[in-house]
Amino acid sequence: MKNKKVTEWAPVIGGAVVALVIFTGLFRAGDVDDAESYPASRRVPKGYERMEDDRSFSSLVSSSLPSAPFSSSAVSASSSITNTEGLPHEYKLGRRPSRDWDAERKIWLSNHSQRNHADSSSPRLFMLTGSQPEPCPAEQGDHLLLKSFKNKVDYCMLHGVQMYYNTAILDENMDGFWSKLPLIRAAMEAHPEADWFWWVDSDLVITDMAFEIPLHEYGDYNLVVHGWESEVFEKKSVLGLNAGSFLLRNCAWSFRFMDRWASMGPKGRIRTLSGRIQSAFLTDRSPNDPGDDQSALVYFMIKERRTWGDKILLERRYNLNGYWLDLVGELLDNRTTAPPFVTHFSGCQPCSGNHNPNYGKQQCRNAMELALNFADNQVLKSLGFRHCTLNSLNVEPLISV
Repeated sequence: MKNKKVTEWAPVIGGAVVALVIFTGLFRAGDVDDAESYPASRRVPKGYERMEDDRSFSSLVSSSLPSAPFSSSAVSASSSITNTEGLPHEYKLGRRPSRDWDAERKIWLSNHSQRNHADSSSPRLFMLTGSQPEPCPAEQGDHLLLKSFKNKVDYCMLHGVQMYYNTAILDENMDGFWSKLPLIRAAMEAHPEADWFWWVDSDLVITDMAFEIPLHEYGDYNLVVHGWESEVFEKKSVLGLNAGSFLLRNCAWSFRFMDRWASMGPKGRIRTLSGRIQSAFLTDRSPNDPGDDQSALVYFMIKERRTWGDKILLERRYNLNGYWLDLVGELLDNRTTAPPFVTHFSGCQPCSGNHNPNYGKQQCRNAMELALNFADNQVLKSLGFRHCTLNSLNVEPLISV
Protein backbone atom coordinates (compact mmCIF):
# COMPACT_ATOMS: atom_id res chain seq x y z
CA MET A 1 0.00 0.00 0.00
CA LYS A 2 2.91 2.34 0.65
CA ASN A 3 3.93 2.95 -2.93
CA LYS A 4 7.04 5.09 -2.47
CA LYS A 5 7.82 6.91 -5.66
CA VAL A 6 11.43 7.37 -6.58
CA THR A 7 11.23 10.76 -8.23
CA GLU A 8 13.88 13.10 -9.53
CA TRP A 9 12.85 16.38 -7.96
CA ALA A 10 15.36 18.85 -9.32
CA PRO A 11 13.69 19.36 -12.75
CA VAL A 12 10.35 20.25 -11.15
CA ILE A 13 11.37 22.43 -8.21
CA GLY A 14 11.60 25.55 -10.35
CA GLY A 15 8.22 24.75 -11.80
CA ALA A 16 6.78 24.30 -8.35
CA VAL A 17 7.94 27.77 -7.33
CA VAL A 18 6.43 29.30 -10.47
CA ALA A 19 3.22 27.36 -9.91
CA LEU A 20 3.08 28.62 -6.34
CA VAL A 21 3.31 32.24 -7.48
CA ILE A 22 0.72 31.75 -10.21
CA PHE A 23 -1.73 29.87 -8.02
CA THR A 24 -1.38 32.42 -5.22
CA GLY A 25 -1.98 35.35 -7.54
CA LEU A 26 -4.91 33.87 -9.39
CA PHE A 27 -6.77 31.44 -7.26
CA ARG A 28 -6.54 32.02 -3.48
CA ALA A 29 -9.97 29.25 -2.65
CA GLY A 30 -13.33 27.58 -0.15
CA ASP A 31 -12.87 26.22 3.36
CA VAL A 32 -13.80 29.33 5.29
CA ASP A 33 -11.95 29.70 8.54
CA ASP A 34 -14.20 31.74 10.82
CA ALA A 35 -15.33 31.19 14.39
CA GLU A 36 -19.04 31.76 13.79
CA SER A 37 -19.28 28.87 11.35
CA TYR A 38 -17.01 26.61 13.37
CA PRO A 39 -19.14 24.43 15.68
CA ALA A 40 -17.79 23.42 19.06
CA SER A 41 -17.96 19.75 18.14
CA ARG A 42 -15.32 20.35 15.49
CA ARG A 43 -13.22 22.69 17.61
CA VAL A 44 -12.78 19.94 20.22
CA PRO A 45 -11.66 16.75 18.51
CA LYS A 46 -11.22 14.90 21.79
CA GLY A 47 -12.59 11.68 20.33
CA TYR A 48 -10.49 11.92 17.23
CA GLU A 49 -7.96 9.08 17.96
CA ARG A 50 -8.40 24.26 -14.78
CA MET A 51 -11.65 25.79 -14.45
CA GLU A 52 -12.71 26.37 -18.09
CA ASP A 53 -15.58 27.47 -20.32
CA ASP A 54 -17.78 24.40 -20.65
CA ARG A 55 -19.94 25.59 -23.55
CA SER A 56 -18.49 22.98 -25.91
CA PHE A 57 -19.16 20.28 -23.33
CA SER A 58 -22.72 21.49 -22.77
CA SER A 59 -23.47 21.62 -26.48
CA LEU A 60 -21.98 18.16 -27.00
CA VAL A 61 -24.14 16.70 -24.26
CA SER A 62 -27.31 18.50 -25.29
CA SER A 63 -26.96 17.19 -28.84
CA SER A 64 -26.41 13.62 -27.64
CA LEU A 65 -28.96 13.24 -24.84
CA PRO A 66 -32.60 14.20 -24.29
CA SER A 67 -32.76 17.89 -23.42
CA ALA A 68 -33.69 19.12 -19.94
CA PRO A 69 -34.86 22.61 -19.01
CA PHE A 70 -32.24 24.81 -17.35
CA SER A 71 -32.79 25.35 -13.65
CA SER A 72 -31.20 28.08 -11.54
CA SER A 73 -31.82 26.16 -8.33
CA ALA A 74 -28.22 26.42 -7.14
CA VAL A 75 -29.14 29.20 -4.72
CA SER A 76 -32.35 27.85 -3.27
CA ALA A 77 -33.25 24.77 -1.29
CA SER A 78 -35.73 22.38 -2.84
CA SER A 79 -38.94 22.49 -0.82
CA SER A 80 -41.13 20.28 -3.02
CA ILE A 81 -40.10 17.16 -1.10
CA THR A 82 -39.41 17.34 2.61
CA ASN A 83 -38.53 14.72 5.15
CA THR A 84 -40.49 14.06 8.32
CA GLU A 85 -38.27 16.39 10.36
CA GLY A 86 -39.17 19.53 8.43
CA LEU A 87 -35.98 19.84 6.39
CA PRO A 88 -35.79 19.89 2.58
CA HIS A 89 -35.09 16.49 1.07
CA GLU A 90 -32.25 17.91 -0.99
CA TYR A 91 -30.48 21.11 -1.96
CA LYS A 92 -29.77 21.36 -5.66
CA LEU A 93 -26.11 22.11 -6.25
CA GLY A 94 -24.67 22.89 -9.66
CA ARG A 95 -25.43 25.30 -12.47
CA ARG A 96 -27.70 22.98 -14.39
CA PRO A 97 -29.55 19.73 -13.84
CA SER A 98 -27.98 16.51 -15.07
CA ARG A 99 -30.19 13.85 -16.58
CA ASP A 100 -27.45 11.25 -16.43
CA TRP A 101 -24.00 12.53 -15.47
CA ASP A 102 -22.32 9.17 -16.00
CA ALA A 103 -23.56 9.05 -19.61
CA GLU A 104 -22.71 12.73 -20.20
CA ARG A 105 -19.21 12.26 -18.86
CA LYS A 106 -18.67 9.11 -20.94
CA ILE A 107 -19.61 11.02 -24.09
CA TRP A 108 -17.27 13.86 -23.20
CA LEU A 109 -14.35 11.52 -22.53
CA SER A 110 -14.86 9.70 -25.83
CA ASN A 111 -14.69 13.03 -27.67
CA HIS A 112 -11.71 14.40 -25.74
CA SER A 113 -9.35 11.47 -25.59
CA GLN A 114 -6.38 13.83 -25.95
CA ARG A 115 -7.29 15.39 -22.59
CA ASN A 116 -6.94 12.09 -20.75
CA HIS A 117 -4.08 11.49 -18.36
CA ALA A 118 -0.84 10.26 -19.92
CA ASP A 119 -1.21 7.01 -18.00
CA SER A 120 -4.77 6.00 -18.83
CA SER A 121 -4.54 3.04 -16.45
CA SER A 122 -4.21 5.37 -13.43
CA PRO A 123 -7.29 7.14 -12.07
CA ARG A 124 -7.06 10.90 -12.55
CA LEU A 125 -7.04 12.82 -9.24
CA PHE A 126 -7.91 16.49 -8.74
CA MET A 127 -7.23 18.28 -5.45
CA LEU A 128 -9.56 21.02 -4.17
CA THR A 129 -8.72 23.28 -1.25
CA GLY A 130 -9.08 26.89 -0.22
CA SER A 131 -9.63 29.57 2.41
CA GLN A 132 -11.79 32.61 3.10
CA PRO A 133 -11.95 35.50 0.60
CA GLU A 134 -10.72 38.08 3.12
CA PRO A 135 -7.21 38.41 4.61
CA CYS A 136 -6.66 36.37 7.75
CA PRO A 137 -7.20 38.40 10.94
CA ALA A 138 -4.75 36.27 12.92
CA GLU A 139 -1.12 37.31 13.10
CA GLN A 140 0.88 35.31 10.53
CA GLY A 141 -2.33 33.57 9.46
CA ASP A 142 -1.87 34.33 5.76
CA HIS A 143 1.77 33.28 5.98
CA LEU A 144 0.87 29.90 7.46
CA LEU A 145 -1.81 29.34 4.83
CA LEU A 146 0.70 30.24 2.11
CA LYS A 147 3.17 27.67 3.44
CA SER A 148 0.37 25.13 3.73
CA PHE A 149 -0.59 25.88 0.13
CA LYS A 150 3.03 25.38 -1.00
CA ASN A 151 2.99 22.03 0.75
CA LYS A 152 -0.02 20.95 -1.32
CA VAL A 153 1.49 22.29 -4.56
CA ASP A 154 4.67 20.30 -3.88
CA TYR A 155 2.68 17.10 -3.44
CA CYS A 156 0.62 17.71 -6.58
CA MET A 157 3.74 18.43 -8.66
CA LEU A 158 5.30 15.18 -7.47
CA HIS A 159 2.30 12.99 -8.19
CA GLY A 160 0.85 14.60 -11.31
CA VAL A 161 -2.26 15.80 -9.48
CA GLN A 162 -4.20 18.82 -10.71
CA MET A 163 -5.36 21.27 -8.07
CA TYR A 164 -7.48 24.36 -7.57
CA TYR A 165 -7.30 26.76 -4.63
CA ASN A 166 -10.56 28.62 -4.12
CA THR A 167 -11.38 31.75 -2.11
CA ALA A 168 -14.77 32.47 -3.64
CA ILE A 169 -18.15 31.73 -2.07
CA LEU A 170 -19.90 30.10 -5.02
CA ASP A 171 -23.29 29.93 -3.30
CA GLU A 172 -24.18 32.58 -0.73
CA ASN A 173 -26.49 30.16 1.08
CA MET A 174 -23.68 27.62 1.52
CA ASP A 175 -20.98 29.51 3.37
CA GLY A 176 -18.54 28.40 6.06
CA PHE A 177 -17.75 24.71 6.02
CA TRP A 178 -20.60 24.13 3.60
CA SER A 179 -18.87 26.12 0.84
CA LYS A 180 -16.85 23.06 -0.17
CA LEU A 181 -19.91 21.27 -1.62
CA PRO A 182 -20.81 23.85 -4.33
CA LEU A 183 -17.10 24.00 -5.21
CA ILE A 184 -16.78 20.23 -5.59
CA ARG A 185 -19.92 20.04 -7.72
CA ALA A 186 -18.76 22.91 -9.96
CA ALA A 187 -15.33 21.30 -10.35
CA MET A 188 -16.87 17.97 -11.29
CA GLU A 189 -18.85 19.60 -14.09
CA ALA A 190 -15.86 21.68 -15.26
CA HIS A 191 -13.44 18.75 -15.15
CA PRO A 192 -15.15 15.61 -16.47
CA GLU A 193 -11.67 14.23 -17.22
CA ALA A 194 -11.02 13.86 -13.46
CA ASP A 195 -12.02 10.51 -11.94
CA TRP A 196 -11.63 11.51 -8.29
CA PHE A 197 -11.70 14.77 -6.34
CA TRP A 198 -9.78 15.15 -3.11
CA TRP A 199 -11.05 17.84 -0.76
CA VAL A 200 -8.34 19.10 1.61
CA ASP A 201 -8.83 21.70 4.37
CA SER A 202 -6.45 24.65 4.37
CA ASP A 203 -5.09 23.77 7.84
CA LEU A 204 -4.00 20.30 6.75
CA VAL A 205 -0.36 19.41 6.00
CA ILE A 206 0.72 16.49 3.82
CA THR A 207 3.59 14.99 5.81
CA ASP A 208 4.46 11.96 3.67
CA MET A 209 5.26 13.47 0.30
CA ALA A 210 6.02 10.09 -1.31
CA PHE A 211 2.75 8.37 -0.40
CA GLU A 212 0.51 7.49 -3.31
CA ILE A 213 -3.24 7.36 -2.59
CA PRO A 214 -4.40 3.82 -3.56
CA LEU A 215 -7.26 4.95 -5.80
CA HIS A 216 -7.14 1.68 -7.72
CA GLU A 217 -8.31 -0.09 -4.55
CA TYR A 218 -11.55 1.92 -4.31
CA GLY A 219 -13.40 0.38 -7.24
CA ASP A 220 -16.47 -0.42 -5.14
CA TYR A 221 -16.68 2.97 -3.43
CA ASN A 222 -17.60 6.53 -4.36
CA LEU A 223 -16.77 8.33 -1.09
CA VAL A 224 -13.69 7.61 1.01
CA VAL A 225 -13.32 9.35 4.37
CA HIS A 226 -11.07 8.72 7.35
CA GLY A 227 -13.03 7.29 10.28
CA TRP A 228 -14.06 4.47 12.57
CA GLU A 229 -17.17 2.34 11.99
CA SER A 230 -17.74 1.70 15.70
CA GLU A 231 -17.56 5.43 16.50
CA VAL A 232 -19.96 6.32 13.70
CA PHE A 233 -22.52 3.52 13.70
CA GLU A 234 -22.43 2.35 17.32
CA LYS A 235 -21.64 5.48 19.30
CA LYS A 236 -23.16 7.88 16.74
CA SER A 237 -20.26 10.21 17.40
CA VAL A 238 -19.76 13.28 15.24
CA LEU A 239 -16.05 12.74 15.90
CA GLY A 240 -16.17 9.25 14.38
CA LEU A 241 -14.88 10.72 11.12
CA ASN A 242 -13.47 14.00 9.87
CA ALA A 243 -14.68 15.81 6.76
CA GLY A 244 -11.48 17.85 6.43
CA SER A 245 -10.01 15.41 3.91
CA PHE A 246 -12.01 13.01 1.76
CA LEU A 247 -12.12 11.49 -1.72
CA LEU A 248 -15.21 11.69 -3.92
CA ARG A 249 -15.64 9.94 -7.26
CA ASN A 250 -16.79 12.02 -10.23
CA CYS A 251 -20.07 10.22 -10.91
CA ALA A 252 -23.84 10.57 -10.79
CA TRP A 253 -23.99 8.93 -7.35
CA SER A 254 -21.84 11.75 -5.97
CA PHE A 255 -24.16 14.37 -7.49
CA ARG A 256 -27.15 12.80 -5.78
CA PHE A 257 -25.37 12.28 -2.47
CA MET A 258 -24.05 15.85 -2.35
CA ASP A 259 -27.56 17.23 -2.97
CA ARG A 260 -28.78 15.16 -0.03
CA TRP A 261 -25.78 16.06 2.14
CA ALA A 262 -26.28 19.76 1.36
CA SER A 263 -29.92 19.71 2.46
CA MET A 264 -28.82 20.60 6.01
CA GLY A 265 -26.58 23.45 4.87
CA PRO A 266 -28.55 26.51 3.69
CA LYS A 267 -27.94 29.30 6.18
CA GLY A 268 -30.80 30.62 8.25
CA ARG A 269 -33.75 28.59 9.49
CA ILE A 270 -32.70 25.34 7.79
CA ARG A 271 -29.18 25.38 9.21
CA THR A 272 -30.49 26.22 12.68
CA LEU A 273 -33.05 23.43 12.57
CA SER A 274 -30.55 20.93 11.20
CA GLY A 275 -28.21 21.78 14.08
CA ARG A 276 -30.90 20.84 16.58
CA ILE A 277 -31.64 17.60 14.75
CA GLN A 278 -27.95 16.71 14.56
CA SER A 279 -27.39 17.43 18.26
CA ALA A 280 -30.43 15.37 19.27
CA PHE A 281 -29.28 12.38 17.23
CA LEU A 282 -25.48 12.49 17.57
CA THR A 283 -23.12 12.46 20.52
CA ASP A 284 -20.14 14.79 21.15
CA ARG A 285 -22.07 17.77 19.81
CA SER A 286 -23.18 21.03 21.41
CA PRO A 287 -26.97 21.57 21.25
CA ASN A 288 -26.47 25.24 20.32
CA ASP A 289 -24.30 24.70 17.25
CA PRO A 290 -25.83 25.32 13.81
CA GLY A 291 -25.85 22.45 11.36
CA ASP A 292 -22.41 21.62 10.00
CA ASP A 293 -21.21 19.44 7.14
CA GLN A 294 -19.38 16.85 9.25
CA SER A 295 -22.37 16.22 11.50
CA ALA A 296 -24.64 16.03 8.45
CA LEU A 297 -22.36 13.44 6.86
CA VAL A 298 -22.43 11.24 9.96
CA TYR A 299 -26.19 11.74 10.28
CA PHE A 300 -26.98 10.58 6.73
CA MET A 301 -24.48 7.72 6.88
CA ILE A 302 -26.38 6.35 9.87
CA LYS A 303 -30.00 7.27 9.07
CA GLU A 304 -29.79 6.33 5.39
CA ARG A 305 -27.20 3.59 5.50
CA ARG A 306 -29.21 1.33 3.19
CA THR A 307 -29.32 4.07 0.57
CA TRP A 308 -25.71 5.24 0.63
CA GLY A 309 -23.69 2.94 2.86
CA ASP A 310 -22.41 0.39 0.35
CA LYS A 311 -20.60 3.14 -1.56
CA ILE A 312 -18.93 4.85 1.43
CA LEU A 313 -15.66 3.60 2.88
CA LEU A 314 -14.31 4.60 6.27
CA GLU A 315 -10.58 4.33 5.58
CA ARG A 316 -8.30 3.39 8.47
CA ARG A 317 -5.30 1.75 6.83
CA TYR A 318 -3.48 5.06 6.49
CA ASN A 319 -3.98 8.61 7.74
CA LEU A 320 -6.14 10.23 5.10
CA ASN A 321 -6.91 12.63 7.93
CA GLY A 322 -4.75 12.45 11.06
CA TYR A 323 -5.22 14.55 14.21
CA TRP A 324 -2.11 16.63 14.83
CA LEU A 325 -1.84 16.16 18.62
CA ASP A 326 -1.61 12.42 18.05
CA LEU A 327 0.91 12.62 15.21
CA VAL A 328 3.38 15.48 15.69
CA GLY A 329 5.44 13.33 18.04
CA GLU A 330 5.94 10.79 15.26
CA LEU A 331 7.53 13.47 13.09
CA LEU A 332 10.15 14.08 15.77
CA ASP A 333 10.95 10.39 16.07
CA ASN A 334 13.76 9.63 13.63
CA ARG A 335 12.98 5.94 13.97
CA THR A 336 9.62 6.43 12.27
CA THR A 337 9.95 4.79 8.86
CA ALA A 338 6.46 5.61 7.66
CA PRO A 339 5.34 9.11 8.68
CA PRO A 340 1.63 9.90 8.71
CA PHE A 341 0.33 10.78 5.26
CA VAL A 342 -1.75 13.73 6.45
CA THR A 343 -1.50 15.81 9.63
CA HIS A 344 -4.61 17.92 10.18
CA PHE A 345 -4.40 20.89 12.55
CA SER A 346 -8.06 20.66 13.40
CA GLY A 347 -9.06 23.22 16.00
CA CYS A 348 -6.00 25.43 15.50
CA GLN A 349 -7.74 27.89 13.18
CA PRO A 350 -4.52 29.51 11.88
CA CYS A 351 -6.43 32.06 9.82
CA SER A 352 -9.00 33.34 12.30
CA GLY A 353 -6.91 32.66 15.41
CA ASN A 354 -9.98 31.34 17.26
CA HIS A 355 -8.29 28.15 18.31
CA ASN A 356 -9.51 25.43 20.64
CA PRO A 357 -9.03 26.77 24.18
CA ASN A 358 -7.62 23.39 25.25
CA TYR A 359 -4.31 24.34 23.66
CA GLY A 360 -2.52 27.60 23.04
CA LYS A 361 -1.95 29.65 19.90
CA GLN A 362 1.81 29.20 20.08
CA GLN A 363 1.45 25.47 20.56
CA CYS A 364 -0.56 25.25 17.35
CA ARG A 365 1.81 27.49 15.43
CA ASN A 366 4.95 25.68 16.54
CA ALA A 367 3.48 22.28 15.71
CA MET A 368 2.28 23.44 12.29
CA GLU A 369 5.70 24.93 11.45
CA LEU A 370 7.32 21.66 12.50
CA ALA A 371 5.04 19.61 10.23
CA LEU A 372 5.57 21.99 7.31
CA ASN A 373 9.35 21.84 7.71
CA PHE A 374 9.23 18.06 8.01
CA ALA A 375 7.44 17.88 4.66
CA ASP A 376 9.64 20.56 3.13
CA ASN A 377 12.77 18.59 3.99
CA GLN A 378 11.54 15.87 1.65
CA VAL A 379 11.48 18.46 -1.15
CA LEU A 380 14.75 20.18 -0.24
CA LYS A 381 16.61 16.86 -0.17
CA SER A 382 16.70 16.73 -3.96
CA LEU A 383 18.49 20.09 -3.91
CA GLY A 384 20.96 18.92 -1.31
CA PHE A 385 19.54 20.93 1.59
CA ARG A 386 17.46 20.53 4.73
CA HIS A 387 16.15 22.68 7.55
CA CYS A 388 18.71 23.11 10.33
CA THR A 389 16.07 21.81 12.74
CA LEU A 390 12.39 21.11 12.30
CA ASN A 391 11.68 24.30 14.25
CA SER A 392 13.98 26.45 12.08
CA LEU A 393 13.25 28.38 8.90
CA ASN A 394 16.97 28.30 8.04
CA VAL A 395 18.42 25.56 5.85
CA GLU A 396 21.81 23.93 5.62
CA PRO A 397 23.50 21.76 2.99
CA LEU A 398 23.39 18.04 3.39
CA ILE A 399 26.71 16.44 4.19
CA SER A 400 28.06 14.62 1.15
CA VAL A 401 28.91 10.99 1.78
